[in-house]
Order: sequence, then C-alpha cells, then structure tokens
Amino acid sequence: MQIQAGAGQLLIFVYLKIFPMKNSRQKIKHSLFIYLCILGIFFISPLAISAQEPLAEGLAQLKLGKDLLDKREHSKAIPELSSAIVNEPLLADYGLLWRATAYEGIEEPSLALNDITTILLEHKTSPLIKAARKKEVELNHKLGSASTDELFEAYTKEFPTDWGIKFLYAAHLKNNGHKEKAEAIYKNLYIQVTPFSASAQKELTVSEISTEDMVRRGENLNKAWLFQSAEKVFRDASLKNSSNLSQRIKEGLALSVFRQKKYVEAAEMYRQLNNTFWQARSLLRSGNIEGFEALIPDLSKFSDKNTAALLVAYASIKRREGDIEKALSVLNSLLPQYSSCTEDIMWSKGWILMLKGDKTKAAEIFSELHKKYRDPKYQYWSRRAGSNSSSENSNSSPAVTTSLNNMLPDFYTYANILINGNTLNHIDKKAFSLLDTICCSKRAALLAEAGFKKEAAAELQHYAKRPDRKLTGAEISASLHKLGSHRLAMIFIGKNGYSDDIHELLYPAAYIDEVKEAANETGVDPMLLLAIIREESRFAPDARSIAGALGLLQLMPSTAQRVAKSAKVQLNGNGDLTNPKTNIRLGAHYIKQLITRLGSVPMAIAAYNAGEHMVLKWIKQVNYTDIDLFIEDIPFSETRNYVKKVLTSYIEYTRSLNPENTEALRRLFNKM
Repeated sequence: MQIQAGAGQLLIFVYLKIFPMKNSRQKIKHSLFIYLCILGIFFISPLAISAQEPLAEGLAQLKLGKDLLDKREHSKAIPELSSAIVNEPLLADYGLLWRATAYEGIEEPSLALNDITTILLEHKTSPLIKAARKKEVELNHKLGSASTDELFEAYTKEFPTDWGIKFLYAAHLKNNGHKEKAEAIYKNLYIQVTPFSASAQKELTVSEISTEDMVRRGENLNKAWLFQSAEKVFRDASLKNSSNLSQRIKEGLALSVFRQKKYVEAAEMYRQLNNTFWQARSLLRSGNIEGFEALIPDLSKFSDKNTAALLVAYASIKRREGDIEKALSVLNSLLPQYSSCTEDIMWSKGWILMLKGDKTKAAEIFSELHKKYRDPKYQYWSRRAGSNSSSENSNSSPAVTTSLNNMLPDFYTYANILINGNTLNHIDKKAFSLLDTICCSKRAALLAEAGFKKEAAAELQHYAKRPDRKLTGAEISASLHKLGSHRLAMIFIGKNGYSDDIHELLYPAAYIDEVKEAANETGVDPMLLLAIIREESRFAPDARSIAGALGLLQLMPSTAQRVAKSAKVQLNGNGDLTNPKTNIRLGAHYIKQLITRLGSVPMAIAAYNAGEHMVLKWIKQVNYTDIDLFIEDIPFSETRNYVKKVLTSYIEYTRSLNPENTEALRRLFNKM
C-alpha cells in the first residue's frame, strides 16, 4: 500500500507540473483528477495485484465456494469449488468434498459420488478420508447401490461410535426386510448413551426391549453421570419384576439415588441390599453420625482401602465437631488393621495435631511421611509445623530460592516461597514465543489463511500422528494456539512436561482482550480470570459439563441469570454463555461477588467450585488462622485440588505476564 500511495503521489506531482492551476475552472479539473487518483490507489491497485496471484485466486475461490455452500446456495458454490480444485490443487480434497456436498444439495448424488471416489483413490493420506467414507455410505444408500450393505458394514465396524450412520444403517435394514438385524442395532443405540437413544427406542416396541436391555442402559447412564435418567430407567425396569435381575436393578437404582445426593433414601436402599459399606457411606453423607457409628463394628470386619478411607473421613468429622480425642482414637485404632493405608491414616493424624496446635508432633509425622513418600505436601507442612508462625521458616531448604526453570509447577513450592518472602522467579523474556506463521505443512497454512481454522487444526493433528514428522511438539502446539484451538494445543504440549521455554504454550493468554475488559469493569485481577478459565475449560468457548455448566468459565445457567440481573449485564438466553465476551464478563462479576462476600481469593475460588454455602459452613466449623490451613482442610478432595490448581495457574500467569504484581500473590496467603 505504501508503494501504491507513493506512485499516486508521483503521478499527481507530475500532472500539476505539466498542467499548473491558472484559474478556478482548472482548479476543479485538478481536484477531480486527484480524487480519481486516490480511488485508483485504494481500490483499483489492490485488485490488480490480487489478479497477479493465481494461488491466492484459487484459495479465494475455495473460500467463496464454502461460504456459498454454508448458505445452501449449492448451484453457485459448484463453479467456485470447481475452479478451486484446479487452481489450488494442494487443497483439492477439500474442494472435492465440499463440491460433493453441493452436488448432493442439487439432487445429483452420482456426481457427488464421483468426487468422493476421487478423494478415496487419489488422496489416501488426507485427514478427510473418514468424512469421505461416511459420505460414500450416505450417497450409495441414497442411490440404492448394490454395495450399500457392504459399505455400511465396513464403516460401522471401523467407526463403531458414529451413531448417526448406525441409525441410518438400522433404518436401511428395516426397510429392506432385515428386521432382526435392524432391531439389534436399534437396541445397541438404545442401550448406549447416544444422541440417537430416544429415536432408537421409538423404533422398538415395549416387548422388544427386555429388562436386561433396560438394566444395561441404566448402568450406562450412571457411568455417564446422568443419574436422574438412570433412576427412571431402573424404576421402570423394577416394574417388570424380573427376579434374576432384581439385584442389579436395586444396586443401579441405589447408586443413581446416592449420586443425586438423596443420602437418606440411598441409606435405606443399601440396608435392604445388605451393603454395609455403602449404607455407612450414605449415613455419613446424610449427617446421621449415630447411625454410622452403629455400623462401625460391621465395618471393622473389612480390611480394604475403601473402608479405611470411610473411617478416616469419620475421624475428620469428629475432629470438626471438636471431639479431637475421639478422632485420634479412631485413627490409632485403624493402624494395625489397615497397614496398606498407613500413609493416609498418618497424614490425618498429623493434620489433626497441626490444627490442635501440637506442631512438634505434627512436624515429626510430616517429616517421616516426606522421607518415605517424597510428596511435596509433607515437606511443606513439615516446615510450617516446624516454624512458630507463617512468616518464619526455620527448616527452609536452599532449593526453594533457586531457579524454578524446568520444574513442574507445584502449589506447595510456590506457597513456601510466597509465605516466607523469598523471590519468585519471573519467566525469561527470551522464552519461547508463539510462531508468526502456521507450521508443519503448507496445507495447514493455506487453510488458516483462508479462515478455515478448524480444518487447519485438523491438518496439524493429522500431521502430529505421522512418524516422520520433523517439527517439535512445541511448534505444533504453538500453531494450534494461533488457530484458536487452545484446548487441543494444551493437551498436546502437556505431554512434554514443563520448562520455562514452553510456558507460553502451557499458560496461554487466550481471550486476553476480553479478560482485560472484564477485569477493568469488575476490579478482578485478569491473571486470576485467566487461571480460572484455564482450569475450568482449557479455553474452549463451547465447553459443556455433564452438570450443564457452559462456556469458558463453566457457568451454570441459573447462576449466570442471577449474576446478569444483579450486574446489569444483558443475557439473552443460555446460548449467549458460549460467547467468550459475555461468559467472561459474567464470570468476572460472579468472582467479584464471591471475593467481596468471603473476603479472600482462595475462599472465592473454593466457593466457585463447591458453592458459597459450603465454604461458609467450613469456616463456621473450624477457626482457621491461616489461608493455607483452610485450603488444606477443605473436606471435598475435588474442591481442594481445584483451589490448588487455580492458585498455581494464577501464580504462573502473574510471573509471566505481570511479574511486578508478586505482592498481590503474597496476600493470597495472609492470615484469616
């Protein structure tokens, strides 16, 4: 553009030299000429330059053809894609697949099949082979080809979880008189937890679905954490009164009820099943301590790890109730019988002594545990118990002040450094930077240039599986980040371990503009927002949990609606929660509310995972003096580990993107 502007200026200069302005009429002519020159500079020249690049032309045709296809303008898409196949041969397989779809759209399945056959014969190493195989099956089915059955059979055998093709295959078999084979596929789709389960069930009569089928579906629903649906299936199965399956029905029903936190009902179900362990677990979860204690003699007959863990949890509850002596007595009684669980029992005993104030004995236990198991947690609490306060560290090791490069990020190492006022190393500015271009293959680069980021990411995945690849995992991961496939990039690079050189890949500043905007609006540290997004969704904007949480910050729709109302944020339905800007903004407001109410970032993080009411309950039960005591004493292991992960990521983002703010990290571990 600078060259074009310079040429235009030169043209205007020469024109004025030859035809100087002498009167108002010439002035008007000059103005008109200059205006036309400007138009030429900014509009005509770029078109001329574009026309000189045949490769760009083919790519532009591919993009236009795909855009038209997405708009279902099939007739217009075909000539553009046809030109792209010729002018951009490196991406001919994409042009062929998309043109086949367009041909199908204008009811020309034979022409579509020709394109698919070309892909299968001439592009055998393409990542589009599965899509082409699928389209081949669909087109042959539509054409009524004699090879349809064979193609269906081969495809479903190779890709057994393509439920859509399986459903189509079943319909094909049913229409061609193969009722029994069709029924078997419909049953499989019903039993599995798939998007086609309900449709498959409608194709079966009540008599065709056996009690065994229902039980298997219920068990699969439990495995998929769809406990409410599982409960309904098991209750329906129980009405069939199949005595040989009665036990499995009752066990599946009890588990689905337990997982829905209906602990009182679950306890009664397990009592009827004579399942002492699960009855006791249900009683403990329901808060019926007296009922649990009545089962302890029966529990003592078992010496497995699960029973030991349950009794350790009981000791923890007694400690929270203030009965320290009872808690220690329970733990001491477990040691002879549950030698395989010595580590957990001794940790619990040391932890009770720590909270009780008997730090000398606690330090001895933690030190012994560290010598034997080398867990950083034991080393950290050995040091904390060995000091007189959180600001002292008489047992500190020189290792905590050395460079952290090439060390796996660890919550306890960072907590020790921050609590004791030591230096937190910053990430070297010369560390690995994201690549300016997409690496690995020209195909991926061209797809990315045309805006086909999803396809380019698939190309990189395909390349990464090749045994002859020359580029490193870091280079592939960097390219995936460039394409916005952050979740995939982090999974890919996570296999490489940790070093400062790849810090930017493990802790990407994805959606940083939206994060900063939300941070400025709410006052929440943007590094904290990045940390929570990383641990909640790995930066996948369309992430959806089994529980129904949505988006980057995994917001429950009910929570989002409540926050949107109080924060005066416009939210037009749950679909908005997959919009990064909306999700981050609402999440930031929610986090701000939690920090304000609870007065601490770590407590707010815990509440984000377990709920504010649970955190308030924990604080009320125990008079914590220090934040790290609260974190380590969180009763739910999922929440406890979540808080540690988020804080570790918070520290990592701060030391790479905002190292001057180390003091804010120290405040994380202030006294309560």
